[in-house]
Amino acid sequence: MWRVRLRSPLRWLSAVMGGMLVFGMAGIFDQPWLILGVPLIIAIFVLAPPIWVYRHEEALVEHASLSVVAEPAADRPTTFVLTVVNDAAVPAADFRLRILVPHRVVPMQHQGRLLGNILVGEMGRNWFVDAAVDSTAITFRAAQKGERPGILCPAHGRLPLAELSLPPQGAPWNVTLDYQVSGGSAAPALSTLAVRSQR
Repeated sequence: MWRVRLRSPLRWLSAVMGGMLVFGMAGIFDQPWLILGVPLIIAIFVLAPPIWVYRHEEALVEHASLSVVAEPAADRPTTFVLTVVNDAAVPAADFRLRILVPHRVVPMQHQGRLLGNILVGEMGRNWFVDAAVDSTAITFRAAQKGERPGILCPAHGRLPLAELSLPPQGAPWNVTLDYQVSGGSAAPALSTLAVRSQR
């Protein structure tokens, strides 16, 4: 609690402005003894209880802790079900997920669709696939701007999102993809997604 208060930029801004006001009053009224009150003014602002403009600083907001797993689809060795896993006690809402598929894994000239069956949401509304210089970005948005509640991942639950369809190759798939989680009630995260086929 005290650490939060001592690190608050708003409290320190208020303390500095209050101290400058006392300095100014000491000069205007020619009362130098007022300067002795500057440390007291600073202490009052920095250590004030969480009221008025400071009431939201110490409120504990629990965020959903999301991770992504790729589970091999039955009887389809190059298809993986992308699933969001929520380990927190709060549901995840209004979050965004971005998965990068490097062109060394799936070339930009690949004719097939990276996303197979969409299990939640709609293409162009919740799902977007964009090709960049060195990778293809798959983006999922749980809600559009102003949409409530959108798609939720339940607390301590799992949410299958879509199928990731990779091109056939001679050896089993064994790659790692980078992904990012951000926004809404989800804690920001940068992590990796292991894509391992069974055969």
